[in-house]
Amino acid sequence: MKLNYLWCLLVVTCLGCDDTTNQVGLDVLPDGDNLSASQEFYNVPTNSILSGPVYASGDNAFLGNYSDPLFGKLEASFVTQFNCTDDFEPYVEDGQIIKSTIKAKILLGYSKTNFFGDEYNTCALSIYNLNKSLEEENDSYYSSDFDPKDFYDTSSTPIGTAIYSARNNTVDDALWESTTYSPAIVVDIPAAVGSEIIALTTTHPEYFKNSNTFINNVFKGVYVKMTHGDGTILYINNVVLNVYADVYVKDEDGNYPIKREAVGYETEDSITSESVIAQFAATKEVIQANQFINSGQLANFVADKKCTYLKTPAGIFTEATLPLEDVFENHPNDSINAASITFNAYNKSGVTSIEELPYPTTIVMLRKDELSTFFKNNELTDNITSYITSIGDENEYIFSNISKLIKTCLKEKKAGTASADWNKVVLVPVVIGYDSAGSTLVSINHNLKLTSAKLLGGEEGEDIKMTVTYTTFK
Repeated sequence: MKLNYLWCLLVVTCLGCDDTTNQVGLDVLPDGDNLSASQEFYNVPTNSILSGPVYASGDNAFLGNYSDPLFGKLEASFVTQFNCTDDFEPYVEDGQIIKSTIKAKILLGYSKTNFFGDEYNTCALSIYNLNKSLEEENDSYYSSDFDPKDFYDTSSTPIGTAIYSARNNTVDDALWESTTYSPAIVVDIPAAVGSEIIALTTTHPEYFKNSNTFINNVFKGVYVKMTHGDGTILYINNVVLNVYADVYVKDEDGNYPIKREAVGYETEDSITSESVIAQFAATKEVIQANQFINSGQLANFVADKKCTYLKTPAGIFTEATLPLEDVFENHPNDSINAASITFNAYNKSGVTSIEELPYPTTIVMLRKDELSTFFKNNELTDNITSYITSIGDENEYIFSNISKLIKTCLKEKKAGTASADWNKVVLVPVVIGYDSAGSTLVSINHNLKLTSAKLLGGEEGEDIKMTVTYTTFK
């Protein structure tokens, strides 16, 4: 075998494999000097599109208002139900009885870094009771244009209000910086809410059989929205409803004595004060629905023909039209061995400013035809019609081998089954999840945090190139 044949074989092998796909190329190579490799570069037209409503599921609830100097105002609010453990009973041990329900609170937990905006910004929120249950089979709850007004009385008084900031100023620096401290907004709600819940555990224990019976008969959920402030969005990872009570404890004679007040006996209190006797958390087993309202300014960026944009949450995607007919017609008798495409982002201003949104860390490339189902069906990338990549050191998103996508699209076109968007793909910012070992990808969801990127391309902007490597037998 001659050296030039060995060189061609090496080139083809190297170009045909990467970190995102299995080796693409020929499984069996014929003997002789009849293999050659070549490359072609094709322009890829791109444009921005409004994302429209997105599938807004995930582990976080979003709360706040943020007015960006470029993209305008984002408003985020959410509705949540609460999970009830099966056959729930109040947390009272043997030998204890509940004196009275004295408090009920809703806690909105977040991490010390899990927000965007001004950490000292003074904000206010209100919490409203839902008067209608969210039915599990209704997928519209997971859409970012979900409207909470259908589920609570807009003229009603909130059951709880709170003034807060992301950096809770009532917490001293030492506690705030402690690795064990987790911040939360604590919202007092009427004690009557807690009293009714506890009373129903006795009169109607069947209401606490599971989450569905609890939601339909006891507590349907809450709507949480910001009522004052602009400049902070909280990414809330934990919502809990707690009920507190004073609990009598039996003495050594089996009696429930009143609180001792004699001097020297103050510590011998027969009442345990403010114990958590019931807790209901917003978990994946119940519905949590986010609403995002974006400014109409986003349409101005979609109209920009000198570049394209990515903007989250529920903002702007970039669409690319792959020149697949040219890819085939220029080499009708050759095999497509590899194909790559890079989307470069413009650098940020470099000015340290809270007003500058971070880049989306990870994006997926999907066929436009699959955009509506990919997230709804909790799909993962298959490196055939969907691909994933992360931003590089020089602010670029590289898809190093999409040859299987090209082959799939061309096959559909040849078979006459291609849709009108058969050659279009969309870039979508996402967040990804791994298993407990951190090695297996288990989830891909829309990125619902505040991010943006301005990309080279657009109808009148710099050309985006796709590189295609062919192999030819002569």
